[in-house]
Formats: sequence, C-alpha cells, structure tokens
Amino acid sequence: MLSVPNLFLVGGNSRHSGKTTLACDVIRKFSSNFEVTAFKLTRIHPAEKEMHGNHRSESEFSGYSIMEEADDDSSKDTSLMLQSGAHKVVYVRATDGYLQRAFEEFRAKYDHGQPLVCESRGLRDVVVPGIFVMMMRIPTWGPPKEVDHYLHIADKIFYFDQSREVQLEWINRLQFKNGQFYFSYSK
Repeated sequence: MLSVPNLFLVGGNSRHSGKTTLACDVIRKFSSNFEVTAFKLTRIHPAEKEMHGNHRSESEFSGYSIMEEADDDSSKDTSLMLQSGAHKVVYVRATDGYLQRAFEEFRAKYDHGQPLVCESRGLRDVVVPGIFVMMMRIPTWGPPKEVDHYLHIADKIFYFDQSREVQLEWINRLQFKNGQFYFSYSK
C-alpha cells in the first residue's frame, strides 16, 4: 500500500454522516498556512451508480475521471470544500479496478507536499494516509454499508450524534508539519 502522510482521509458508513463537515473543518484549520488541496474520490460500484450525487451521469461510466471544481457557489460537497478555503478542489470517480490508477494520476498533478484532504472511504483500500477518520451514522441514512474493516484501521471514529465540540476539540489537536498530518496529545 502507498503511504501518503500528507493525506487526511475521512470516510463514513452512510450519506449525511458528517464527512464533508469534518473535511471542511480540517480545510478551514489549515488553509490559512498551507495550500490545501481537497478532493472527493468516489468508487463507483455497478449497483450504486445512481447514489453518487450530481457530478454528471454515472449510468454508462467506466474507468475513472478527474474533474477540477470551479463552482464555489453550490451545495455540492466539492463546492463546500472550496468555500472552506481549499486552494484547489477535485472530484475523482473510479470504477472498481481503477481506484489506484485514478489516485496516482490525481497525485501526480495535485500533490506538492502540502496538505491533502479527502472524502473517501474506498481510497483507504489502496493508501495509508497520515490520518484516517470514520464518521458513523446510526441508524444509517439509506442502505447500510459494510464498514467493519475500516473501523478497525481508523485512527478516530466519530458518531453522528456525538457532540460537535468533541470533534472541534479533536481537530484543534490535529497538526501538519514536515509534510505529514499527526495528532498532538498535549494541549
């Protein structure tokens, strides 16, 4: 697996679990001192193509695509990342078998050692990020997803009904130095 210490990765078990909110909080924290690049990487499973938002039709999609977000005035997750202060925001989508190739191409173009903030559970299957957080919503919004594997490898797990202050305190201890994310245990 590829080690990417400058990557903050957030995944979840459901839609509307707080993934984008957490990603935007991290972007806001670091964007004043770094050129944060944010991206949403969606793994398209054949049975789930209609569930991946409004980034063009997924009906006949195969392979991967990488699209830079330019709209900072919508409610799409990628637009919210721009509004939070990201220098660049990219939407990457890949069908099974193309996830690693899509990430490698993204990284060749956009990874310059600055913080990368990504919303994607599936990317954890091919990379080891600096920090990996899972957002859990119970009960789920829509069909539940199998996430046990991800829970065991997450650096932190937040639950949807958990206090917002707990998340913000944790983010306050999140650090980025020498090209890597890490968590500071001292105040």
